[in-house]
Amino acid sequence: MINKPKIAFALSIFFIFFLVYYEIGSYMLCQKHYINKTLLFFSEKAMLATGGYPPRLENIGFVYPPLIFIFFLIFKNPILVVSFLSSALATTILFFTKNVKAVLLFLSAVGLYVSLEDPTYLLLYFVLVLVSYFLFLYKEKAMSLYIFAAGLIFGFSFYLDFTIITLIPLILYAIYKQEKIVEKEKLFSIYIVTITPIFFFAISWLYLNWVFMKDPFYFINSPYSIFHPKSVEAISAKKNIVVSLKLLIAKTLYILPLSLPYFLSLINYIKNKLTFYTAPLYLIYISPIVLMFFDIYFGMYSKGFSDAFGLLFFYVVFEHIISHKKNLILNLSFYLSILLSFVIMPLSSSYNESTFSRALLGMHIKPNTVYYEEAANFLKHKKGKILADDVDDYPVIYFVGNAKRFVLPYQYEFYTVLSSPYNFVDYILVDTSSTKDKVFNFYKSQIPGFKLVYENKMFKIYEKESLH
Repeated sequence: MINKPKIAFALSIFFIFFLVYYEIGSYMLCQKHYINKTLLFFSEKAMLATGGYPPRLENIGFVYPPLIFIFFLIFKNPILVVSFLSSALATTILFFTKNVKAVLLFLSAVGLYVSLEDPTYLLLYFVLVLVSYFLFLYKEKAMSLYIFAAGLIFGFSFYLDFTIITLIPLILYAIYKQEKIVEKEKLFSIYIVTITPIFFFAISWLYLNWVFMKDPFYFINSPYSIFHPKSVEAISAKKNIVVSLKLLIAKTLYILPLSLPYFLSLINYIKNKLTFYTAPLYLIYISPIVLMFFDIYFGMYSKGFSDAFGLLFFYVVFEHIISHKKNLILNLSFYLSILLSFVIMPLSSSYNESTFSRALLGMHIKPNTVYYEEAANFLKHKKGKILADDVDDYPVIYFVGNAKRFVLPYQYEFYTVLSSPYNFVDYILVDTSSTKDKVFNFYKSQIPGFKLVYENKMFKIYEKESLH
C-alpha cells in the first residue's frame, strides 16, 4: 500500500534540496560567472546530439563515460541537470540513513561542490553504495536476486567510471571470503552473476567505439581521452606503481582533515574484527581508496579535496548499514570535517574547488565564463552561419543556444568551409587562446573577405564584408 504522507514528505525534501542547489548553481553562473566547464562540455555535446546540423548521437563523444550524458540529453541546462540529479540522490540517501549527517554532508562545502560541479563523481559513489548494500542483503537473506542486482548495478557503473573495472578482484575476493564460510559449490555461479554484466557493458563500449570511431580503444587512444595525463605528477605516476603509491599516500594525507571519520571508522572496524564477520561489505568499504590509486596509476591524478566527499559518503552510509552504535569520537570528527570543509576548500590547489568555495563564501574569484558569454551574446544578436571549432569553444556554442547555426569539425563540410568560408558562412569565431583551435591555426592573420567586428581577450569574431 502506498504511504502518501511519506511520499509527500520525500517530495518536500527533494524540492528543498532542489531549490537550494538551483539557487546556488544559478548564482554561481549568472552572478559570479563561474561553472565547471566540464558541465558545459556535456551540455554542448547533448545539444549537438539532438539539435546539431545534422543531429548525431555520437556527438556525445566517446571519451567520457556516457551514462551522465543521459541527464544532459533530457534537461539540456547544466544547472537543472545537477540540481535534479543531486537532489534525487541526496533525498534517497537521507531517507535511507534517516540521519542528519547525510544532510550536513550534502550541504557542506565539499558536498555542495561535488553535487553542483561534479555530478558524475556523486553518482558513481551512490552506485557503489548500492552495490555494497545489495551484497549485504545477499549475505543477510541469501536471496539470489540481491547478488544479481549487485552485479547488474556494478556493470552499469562502468559507464560512470572506466576504472571501476579494477574493483573486480576486490569484489570477487570479498565474495570468496563470504562463500568460503557458507556454501562453496555456489561460488563459481555467483562469480558469473556478479561480473558478467560489467564485462558485457565493457565489451559493448568497445564495440560502439569500433563502429563509430573505427577504434575499439578510442576512449583510451583519443587525444582528448581522460587517460591522457594533464600534469607533471600525472605523467610521472602513469603506469608506475611506486610513484602512484607515493602520490596516493600524499593525497590521503592531504584530504585527511576532511575524511578523518572514514579512516577512524576503518581502524575501529578492523580493531573489532568486523571485516571478518561482515565480508564482503567491509572489503568494499576500501573501494574508494582502490579507485583513488588506479586513477593515479592510469594518469588521472588530480589535486583537490573531492575524494574526501566519497570517503565521507561511504562513512555515513556504512555507519547506518553496519553499526548503529553511537561513537563520540567518530561523531565529533565528522562534525569537525564538515566545519573544516568551509575553511579548507577555498584554499584548495584545484581551481574549480577553490573558485566554487570562495564564491560560495562571497569571496573574490577569477571567473571562467565571462569571455565565452560576451562572445556568445555578440553572436546571438547576429544572423547567419558561423564557422567555429568547438574543441575549446564549446561554452560559446552552448551559450548561443542554437547549434544549427554552427559549422563544426564533426560535420563533413567543415574543411571545405574552412578553406573557403566566404561562400558558406557569415561569421567566423576564432579562439586566439587555444593552440588546438583549427580555425586559429588555419588563419593566423586576416581572413580574406572578412573583417574583424568583435574582440576580447580570448576571441576574435570576423564578419563577411558583403553583409553591410
